[in-house]
Amino acid sequence: MESIDKRYFVIGLAVLLIVVILSLIFFATRPVRTESTVSVRPAQLVSTQIAQTPQATPTLVATQVVEPAKPPLAAGSIWVVYQIVYQAHHIETFSYDVATFTNIETRETLTAHCAEPSWPSPPLGTKYRLNSIGVLIPLTENANRPYQRFILLEY
Repeated sequence: MESIDKRYFVIGLAVLLIVVILSLIFFATRPVRTESTVSVRPAQLVSTQIAQTPQATPTLVATQVVEPAKPPLAAGSIWVVYQIVYQAHHIETFSYDVATFTNIETRETLTAHCAEPSWPSPPLGTKYRLNSIGVLIPLTENANRPYQRFILLEY
């Protein structure tokens, strides 16, 4: 009985050793991939051009749109409330007002959501100053009932 147990043990050990050796050979001879794959969504394709190659079938070349980076917004710049959409931005269980602001010097626009849903939204035309951390704070307000602060969404 012991010789049968030893024989199965030796056969199992040999099979395990063969599997390990074959795995090492497989992974050692596998080509290493050094470049990453880039996927292009159809919305990113600007145009397709036929490459000038002497092939029997034409090759399509996709051109990807790369927008230039926008310069950072200047802290201290003055922005005016242009439009307010009530309860347009939802985070978890809260609904926030979203305001569109226009810079009085450059006419750039930006979108921001209110910081505190319970505070009143300002009337259109109210002037705000952008601070260094991206929060719009009203220039003038009633001390008893302060206007809403706004946090940048996009510009």
